[in-house]
Amino acid sequence: MPLPARSADGQGTSGGNGENTGNRPMPSLADFVDRAQIAALRRPIKEASGLPAVVYTSEAFFELERKTLLPKQWMAVAYGHEIPEAGDAMPLKVLGLPVMLVRGADGSLRAFHNVCRHRGTMVLKEPVKRAKTLRCPYHSWTYDLEGNLRARPLWDGREDPAEDRLVSIPCREWVDIVYLNLSGDAEPFEDYFGFLSERWKPYDFDALQACGSREWEVATNWKLFALGVVEPYHEPFIHPQIVKIIEDPETGAKKMDNDTFDAHLEKNCIGVVTPIEDRDFDLAHGLPFLPGPPEGFKRNMDIFLMFPTGVVVLARDHILNMIATPTAADKMRVKVALYASAEAVADPKLNDARAALFDDWVEIMEQDIEALTLQLEGHRSPIADQAKFSPFWESSAHYFEKHVVDLLEKG
Repeated sequence: MPLPARSADGQGTSGGNGENTGNRPMPSLADFVDRAQIAALRRPIKEASGLPAVVYTSEAFFELERKTLLPKQWMAVAYGHEIPEAGDAMPLKVLGLPVMLVRGADGSLRAFHNVCRHRGTMVLKEPVKRAKTLRCPYHSWTYDLEGNLRARPLWDGREDPAEDRLVSIPCREWVDIVYLNLSGDAEPFEDYFGFLSERWKPYDFDALQACGSREWEVATNWKLFALGVVEPYHEPFIHPQIVKIIEDPETGAKKMDNDTFDAHLEKNCIGVVTPIEDRDFDLAHGLPFLPGPPEGFKRNMDIFLMFPTGVVVLARDHILNMIATPTAADKMRVKVALYASAEAVADPKLNDARAALFDDWVEIMEQDIEALTLQLEGHRSPIADQAKFSPFWESSAHYFEKHVVDLLEKG
């Protein structure tokens, strides 16, 4: 069931989080970005100007995204390993809405609006393990793990219980990230991330195990975080421990010591791919390779934004997943989880190697977080308007901003 939508004139219709809009019209992209700015963004990258700072700092613009952009996408919201067994259930907030994830008796993961069909009470207030049913704490209406109403104690009505099942949300689980489509009308998941589904087909993701996790509250805009994922230009300055600037012995020019990469701009899969010998040397800790690909398979390091809120970093011996949870224009949460092969996780001789790898990633994340906080503060100034793009390094950043505009114009 899609979220409630505003009427065309904004009269008397509840928005997605339940507030009455009254006479307030729904804002649009044109209220924040004019035609000249959009035209400037769409120029060839050498001539293009980035989106104005207001799209990163305005709470009203975030409200526009929250109502008309993000619900229509497949959003990363949680990790499958957080709810591993039948009967495990977990409440969470997605764009301010109460949602719950439930692992069914068949092992399938389902998502529901965390709202009882009787009087609108939140059904699940904290995670549960191996539950048989889900019971509303107010009047004890009880649902099974598939969302069907099973009990209405002392109820004297005659309605069909089938009409009162929990409202489901389209839900998919891939590479241990759980994706939801709140509006219910996104394109099929296989098409939405089709490029990577095909690219990563050789990997056996079911044979991986989580072996480290961390969460941060970050004072930045979710789009600044996404841009930091997809552009490699910042790496030698923010992460000098993994990417260094060297001097060309013939010309004396300064350059990165690993500037070989391909930007892949494939609809909702936005990323950077680097040959393993150029990218992965300082993040290699001797773990077994990820299972699945045949011998001789060319293993690259893939860093992809799963638009809008998921990130998968796929290296030869590990995966790092990130989930961005936007909560305001200037606030978000980031969760990261590290994965290695079951063989690597089970071998006690590799405990130190896994710990060192995770520590490396935590250091990288905290370097990024500091930079992203400063970037948001800079964007509070109108001087941050008309940002420029490096034609060599930032085609992915240019694409990302155009993708956001295209989706908002599409409505």
